[in-house]
Amino acid sequence: MPREDIFRKTPHVQRANRPFSCPAAAKVSDGRPGFTLVELLVVIAIVAILMLLVMPMIPRALEQARQADCASNLRSFSVAVLLYRNDHDSDPIPTPAWLSNLYPSYVSDTFLYVCRSDRTRGRDGSRPNGVFADEFAETDDTEFNPAGPNAYGRNPEIKRCSYMYEFSAAPCSWNWSSYLGATLADVDRDGDGVASWAEVKHHQLRNGDSWNKNQPYGDTMFPMIRCFNHHAFKKLQTPSGLQAWTLNVAYSGNVFEAPLYWEYNYAAP
Repeated sequence: MPREDIFRKTPHVQRANRPFSCPAAAKVSDGRPGFTLVELLVVIAIVAILMLLVMPMIPRALEQARQADCASNLRSFSVAVLLYRNDHDSDPIPTPAWLSNLYPSYVSDTFLYVCRSDRTRGRDGSRPNGVFADEFAETDDTEFNPAGPNAYGRNPEIKRCSYMYEFSAAPCSWNWSSYLGATLADVDRDGDGVASWAEVKHHQLRNGDSWNKNQPYGDTMFPMIRCFNHHAFKKLQTPSGLQAWTLNVAYSGNVFEAPLYWEYNYAAP
């Protein structure tokens, strides 16, 4: 068969000397002008201004999310403490000795013990740096408690804790006697000769102190668990000036906001 007939009957075969063409490459521009340098600079300036407006809002939004997470942790502890008190209502001290003692019977997740705003992830204990010096270190529900990881019956399985539990079994170090107008015999519920935080706070709750002229406090505004880790982001005005903003669990179980000295925010029920 002649060579010409072969190419004629097989159209998919291309002659070697047939030039290859690419229609898409024939035109590299549609004729429209690009951005000028001035237009690019204007766009960059607008983006920069928008970033300056938005960037300060990002940390605030993140902190609000952390505060919501902290409030959720506190509500979980509230439920756990109320359940514990229901099971131990006949005990001289019906509250748990430590928040760590709620694990694992009443609290199943250890992540609840650390506030996301706590920059030390619970290592500093209940009073983070920047609020006070290491005051009331005996209440630190951590492995770094001055009395050791098993301090006053705490659960050593919990290594770190961001929250201050004011009803702990630790001996109370502040000047409670003159502030409450009470003696050791008045507060010592278990008769061990030591005034624990729990015993002092129970007495203060039911008998008041010099601040409120020795009137009983209401359960809904008397703090039991406190978080001081949001102090860098929010302040409250009080008669003594600006104070750190705190999240708290009241003795009745509700979560409420208060300044560092919660008494400033107290309203009799």
